[in-house]
Amino acid sequence: DGGGGIILKAICFVRLMGLMVFRVFKSHESWLQIAKSEGAKYIYVARNPEDVMLSFHKFLPKWMCVEEPISIEEFIDAIFAGASNSGQIWNHFYGWYTQRKNPNVLWLFFEDLKKDLRSSVLRICKFLQIQPDKDLLDLVVRMSTFDFMKEHQKHFNDHFVFNKVKYQIGIGNYTHQATKVRKSGGKIGEGKKAIPAHILKRLDDKWKLIMESKTGLKSYGELREAIYAEYPDYYDQKKLMSYFKNGELL
Repeated sequence: DGGGGIILKAICFVRLMGLMVFRVFKSHESWLQIAKSEGAKYIYVARNPEDVMLSFHKFLPKWMCVEEPISIEEFIDAIFAGASNSGQIWNHFYGWYTQRKNPNVLWLFFEDLKKDLRSSVLRICKFLQIQPDKDLLDLVVRMSTFDFMKEHQKHFNDHFVFNKVKYQIGIGNYTHQATKVRKSGGKIGEGKKAIPAHILKRLDDKWKLIMESKTGLKSYGELREAIYAEYPDYYDQKKLMSYFKNGELL
């Protein structure tokens, strides 16, 4: 993870010249806002809000060409005030949580991608009904690592998006050096260590106001456990591997 935040991919099947081909779109849209299409599959990647906020704080001001330092307090105030076009993360979670029983939606977690990338790739294969051989799986896993991202950093930055919108958002002819591939990479639990206690409390209060009040889930950890229970065929290792003809993929 370079820029943090929530990453969402919509996998759309499009008929072209009589063939079924993949089209992949990355988006930060909420469930209500995301484009809907018959046959589309959605992979939703969630991350601990504390880590998201820290990562977003490190990335967004530079991406928006803000030269003066912005404190974490100022940044959180801006996010709470609606600075993000994608909405606040707690509402984002809730919208996609309502789709947890939708067979065309798969939840993944940043923490699982970091700890066991190979199993996460296999979950995606199963979701898309792909039967990879070992060589293909090895290639996909290698090209999904942070080391590979660092080696090919320019391919993972969306400067082309920035150059398209910078005049629309009032930045003008400005070139920034922001990167989504941070030198040290995203770390699990870094937010709790780096964000002041009073800011963490504000984040926790927001969780209670939105997620706990609507779902009964008291924490991000409980959200993960609820999703694991909802997707046993994906998060139970034996059930996951039973889908693949090649039982030696792990």
